[in-house]
Amino acid sequence: MSYLVKNLRKITVIKFGTIFALLLILGSSFIPVLSVSANEVVFSRVTNAKLISDFTDEELETLEKMSDIMETTKLVSTTENSEIKTRFQSELRNRNIVFHVPESSLDLTSAKVLQVTQNSEDFYMITVPIVGDGYNLFSNLTVTYSCSGKNEGYQETIISQGLNNKTQIETYANGKLMKSNLLNEDFLSNEQIKKDMKNVQKQGALLPQSRGFANKVACLVVVLGISKYVATVIAGACVGSCPAIPVICAACVGGFVALGTGTMSSVVACFKL
Repeated sequence: MSYLVKNLRKITVIKFGTIFALLLILGSSFIPVLSVSANEVVFSRVTNAKLISDFTDEELETLEKMSDIMETTKLVSTTENSEIKTRFQSELRNRNIVFHVPESSLDLTSAKVLQVTQNSEDFYMITVPIVGDGYNLFSNLTVTYSCSGKNEGYQETIISQGLNNKTQIETYANGKLMKSNLLNEDFLSNEQIKKDMKNVQKQGALLPQSRGFANKVACLVVVLGISKYVATVIAGACVGSCPAIPVICAACVGGFVALGTGTMSSVVACFKL
């Protein structure tokens, strides 16, 4: 395998981790959103249009990629979960992972491990939330491991308050700054974000039913509580990966997936609509 192909593959895997991590945090247990199942969430075409009417094309693209990546995500066994967490902690101790927040900001107790498949190849992803004053609840550090345990790359996404109270997003790949993006969106407190996510679920539940791909995307919007602000953050973190290689874009969006026990069943049910 040529040097170029090896590095292109590694970049693809790293960007996959970014999307996956952010998606994972979206439905994790420390975000107290309503318990809404896909069986309770039904849509009409009018409903679909209303739910996403404020979303930009870039934001809609990220939601479509989210839908794609969710269909390849699997829960891991207790043994796999323990092995990946142990490997990650070992790399932290050995300083094999460079990150740009205090180590005390890494919430290891809330770390999530899942398995994903891309291009017929399986990977493990461990996503560790970055917590503390000033950090948006989607801030995270995600490491990608092959099934043999090799570190395929890692991604750090830091979302914080920038100039003039705007939302600042910084992404690092393997310890190096890849992008610093100041969104034209006021920085929201985590409490406000959680409140908005609950409101999305309230507004979207129990509506007339239809089927199809757009319905799956709308289902994810409601089940995961994706507000306009959240969609903007997802796009801000991931859309730069989209123009050249679509699979990299899909990987970046996948980081927002949340797969707590209840949420996992609800999300999976979205793909049966």
